[in-house]
Amino acid sequence: LDLSRNDIGDAGVALLADGVIGQESLVHLDLSHNQISPVGTPALVRIIERNNSLNVVLLGHNSVRDKGAAMLAEAVHNNIKITQVDLSWNGIGAKGAEAWAAMLASNDSLKTLNLDMNHIDGDDTWALVAQSLATNHALESISVAGMLEPLQAAQLVDTVREHNGNNLVVCGQGLDELVDAAQPMLHKLRERQAVERAEAERVEAEKQAAAAADAAAKKSKKKK
Repeated sequence: LDLSRNDIGDAGVALLADGVIGQESLVHLDLSHNQISPVGTPALVRIIERNNSLNVVLLGHNSVRDKGAAMLAEAVHNNIKITQVDLSWNGIGAKGAEAWAAMLASNDSLKTLNLDMNHIDGDDTWALVAQSLATNHALESISVAGMLEPLQAAQLVDTVREHNGNNLVVCGQGLDELVDAAQPMLHKLRERQAVERAEAERVEAEKQAAAAADAAAKKSKKKK
């Protein structure tokens, strides 16, 4: 069902939900470019959760924002038939991304996710996304164009490749250029992390040695 570019808005999607819930023939739903906000998102949730034949949900160029994104993450998690979701250009920020990261960490049915051109930023947020993708072995493609700094992009791709190999593709216009530009920074970061790990191990070894020496001294004192 293609209702893209109809400006149906929140009221329209509520009416649509009443008409399509339970329709066994509904496999593909395109509601992109329809001015749907968080107010209309509960109707989308009803459609997603109560249509077991639905596989593809395209919601690009709406305005569900963080609140709507969180509701949709839960709805998609509750319907294992959903394999493709487009949430590009929806004003989604860190909180919405965190909701999707939490969902992806345990989801084993979604194959394709488009988050292009949202407002997701911050190293901690992208680190959380990377961690969730590292544990997800069902997703095949995630698109994240227009949001990442070079080092964030490189770390995200690096984490995914380390844990998923070539099974999951992180894509997006300009992403390869960002990753290439970040390689010197990534190399320096890895060197610094290696030094920090070595220092932490040295400090821990000294603590253990001091504790062992103290225990031995106390034992010797007791014998005397």
